[in-house]
Amino acid sequence: MRTIAPSLLALASFVVGCETTSSTSTQGPAVEVREVELESPFPDAASLMDLAARPRPEAAALFGPAVADVDTWTFVGVGGTTVEAAPYAGEDRNAVVAAQAIADDATGRRLTQGMQCLAEEYGQFVLAHGAAPAADIEAFMAMRCGTPVAHPRIVATPVPLASAKPLHADRDRARLQAAFAGTAPGAQLGFYKGRGKTSAIEVLASGVPEATLDAPLALAGHAGQVELRGTVAWDLDTVVGWATAGAQGVAACTRTGPVASPAFALRCPVAAEGTTTIELHAAPRGELPERLVLRVLVAGGATVPPTYRAETLPLPADATRDEASVVNAVNALRLAAQLPPVAGVEAQSKVLGALLPQHAAAASDPAQAELANQAELGMIAGREIEGDLLSGGVLVTAAPVARSFERELAGALASPHARALVLDPQAKHLAFTTTEDQGLGMRRSALAVYAEPAAEADHSADVAAYLDALDLQRQAAGLPPVVRGQDPADLQTMQATAARVYAGEIGPATALDELLRYIATKTKRSFKGSIVFPYSLAGWSPTFQGSLVEAEEVTVLAAIGRHRVQDGWGRPMVVVLYEAKTTPPAAAPAADPAVAAEPSPAEAAPPAEGSAPAAAEPVAPAPAATPTP
Repeated sequence: MRTIAPSLLALASFVVGCETTSSTSTQGPAVEVREVELESPFPDAASLMDLAARPRPEAAALFGPAVADVDTWTFVGVGGTTVEAAPYAGEDRNAVVAAQAIADDATGRRLTQGMQCLAEEYGQFVLAHGAAPAADIEAFMAMRCGTPVAHPRIVATPVPLASAKPLHADRDRARLQAAFAGTAPGAQLGFYKGRGKTSAIEVLASGVPEATLDAPLALAGHAGQVELRGTVAWDLDTVVGWATAGAQGVAACTRTGPVASPAFALRCPVAAEGTTTIELHAAPRGELPERLVLRVLVAGGATVPPTYRAETLPLPADATRDEASVVNAVNALRLAAQLPPVAGVEAQSKVLGALLPQHAAAASDPAQAELANQAELGMIAGREIEGDLLSGGVLVTAAPVARSFERELAGALASPHARALVLDPQAKHLAFTTTEDQGLGMRRSALAVYAEPAAEADHSADVAAYLDALDLQRQAAGLPPVVRGQDPADLQTMQATAARVYAGEIGPATALDELLRYIATKTKRSFKGSIVFPYSLAGWSPTFQGSLVEAEEVTVLAAIGRHRVQDGWGRPMVVVLYEAKTTPPAAAPAADPAVAAEPSPAEAAPPAEGSAPAAAEPVAPAPAATPTP
C-alpha cells in the first residue's frame, strides 16, 4: 500500500460492499479523496420495464383459489396450546397412516401437531364454505394450531364422496409418499382427509420454519408481555417484532439485549384480554426486503379464544377502491391514531399496477421466489416519489369481488406488521392499485406506503445498540468492552460532519477524512475509522472484524447520520472512529513508517461497490453473505 509522511497518522477504512484502507495525514500534502457510489438494492428501470412487459399471468395463477366471503371462524378442532414443532401424536386414523408413510423420510419430513391441526381446520372450512379461507382467517388457524411455520403451503383437492374412505397403510403408502415428495425437504406436514354432506376433500399442509424458538411457547398466560428468543435459519441483517394493540393499534417489540446473528431476543406486549398477534420480520444479510419469519397468537388470560372475527374499521361510509378514496380511508385510521395524513402519488400507483400481476402470480410459486422478490422491490422502491425516502412497504391482498373494501383492509390489518406500515408516524405517501376477474369472482389489490426520514432524528439509542453489539462480539472473544468516547465536542463535530453529508455539501469519504484529521490533531494519537451503510437501523445486527474485535484496548467514537442516494431510499450512515492498542505505545518513529493495512472493522449490510481516498490500496473483501432462496 502507499503511505504519506505524517507526524500524526490516521488510518481510514471505508466500508461498503468491498473493503479498502488508506492512510491520511494531518500535515503534508493534501490527499485527493474519491467518493463511493452505493449500489442500489432495487432493480434498475430497464429491468422493471422488462418485468412489467411480460405477458399477463393466467387468471388462476394471478388470483389464486376462490376465497369465501366470510368474516369469522370458530375452531372445529381443539387447537394447540404451545408454539413448537412437536411430532404428531394424535389418534386420527388417516393422520396416523400418513405419519407412518413419512416416518423414514431421508430429508426429515414429518407430520407435526401444529401442521396436522392446520390441515384439519382448513379442510373443515372448505367443506363448510365451498372455498378457501381468506388470508387473515388462514393465519388465525395456523397461529391457533401452534405451528411455527410462517408460510404454510396448503393444497386442497376435492375427491369423490364414493372414494372418501379412510386411508390404509398398505394401499395408500406409495400415493402418500409421492405427495409428500413434492414438499420442501425437511418440511413439517399435515394431511387431512374428510367429508361433508355433499363433498369430500384431501388437504396437504407443508412448510419449513424460518425461525426456531429456544423453547416451546405457551399460547396463554403471558400477563402483559412475552419473551421471544430463538434463531433464524440464515444470517440476518435485521429482525424486528410488532404486536397488535387493540382493534387497530400496533406496538413495537423491544430487544432484551444484544445477541449475535442469527439469534433474536425480543420482548413483546400482550393484551390482558382477548388475543395479541405478534410477527417477527427479518432480512438476510445484505438483502431487502424484510420478510415474515414467525407469527404467533398469544393471550394474557388462561385460555386462547377459539373464534376469530374481522375487526370493523372506522372508515368513511363511501370508502371504495379508487386511489382518492383509499387515501381518505387510510387517513381516517391515521387520524384516529393522532398521526399526520399521507398523500396519494398517482404515478407510483401506476408502477404498482404494472408490477402487481407478475408479483401476485410469482409469490404463490416457490420456483419463482426471485421474480416475486424483484417485483416487490420494484413496488417499494418509490422511484416516482420525489425526495429522500426512509422506507417503503406493500400490502398485497386477495379477496372476492363482492367483498367490501372495509373488510378487505380489515383482513390485511389483522397483521401487526401491516398496521406498523399504515400507521408509521413518518409515512408521507401512498400508492394503490387493484385488478379483478369477474369470471373467477376474485380481486387482487396492492397498497404501498412510503416514509420519509425525520428532520431531527435522535440516534443516541442506535449508537448505543451498535456499541452493545460490538461489546457482545468482544465478550465472545474474551475481550473487555470498548471505551466509549463521551467528549461532547467530539460527538458534536462528528454529527455536524454527518449533517453536511446529508445536505450534499461533502461526500462520505471526505467526511471520514476530515474527521480522522480532526481527531488525530486533537489527541495527537493514531485513530482508524470506518463508515457503514446498513439498509435500516431498526433491529440491525452488525458484524465486526479486525482490531475492533481483536485488540485488548479499544476506544470508540460513533455517530449516525444519513446519506442520500440516487436510486431508491437513502441509507443510514454509521461513522466510527477508533483507537486500538495491542501493546504499550512505542516511541514516535523518527522516520516515516510503513502502515500495514488491516481488514475493515465492520461488515456493511448491502452488497455495494465503493472507493476510499486516493491513497488507498484494496484489500481482500469480506466473504459475502450466502444468498437465501
